[in-house]
Amino acid sequence: LTGLLIGFSVGSGFGFFENVMYGFNKYIYALLVSGDEIVASSVSIGNIVGRTASDFLMGHHYWTGIFGAIYVLFKKKANFNVKELFQWRVMLALLFSMSLHAMWNGATSMDIPVLPVVMELLVYALSVGSLIILINVGIAQTRILGIWEDYQSEHKEELLVKEATVNSEN
Repeated sequence: LTGLLIGFSVGSGFGFFENVMYGFNKYIYALLVSGDEIVASSVSIGNIVGRTASDFLMGHHYWTGIFGAIYVLFKKKANFNVKELFQWRVMLALLFSMSLHAMWNGATSMDIPVLPVVMELLVYALSVGSLIILINVGIAQTRILGIWEDYQSEHKEELLVKEATVNSEN
């Protein structure tokens, strides 16, 4: 779960700055074509808002989250070790994440009817499915390590109050 969250955060940050960069490029292009700063600004803002909205459903944060979770899953030592990056499992995870990104980018550049939509749905299904599997693996690990049980015993009173509140509302 830690790798998933770190990867998800890194991908979100990258996606944000990429959207700003594309918005800036659209602004410069629209300014050169139209010569009007107001038109260029609206094109730029529209681009940033559109990309950000579409990133909510699928984007870099999904793919880096998948890679981060798989990387941490196969780590042998607590400290970072460059050699671990070159394990075949980690390289396979990196290839998988990069393939999802390449399929997503390739889908937007195809002129073949229906195929881009099919590719985008496939990438979405593979990405979300992978995340669900990795989240379940992380939850299973917390149960095996006893982390969830430790949390429950330490916060027993708070959890009972929350459960009573939920039950009284129903």
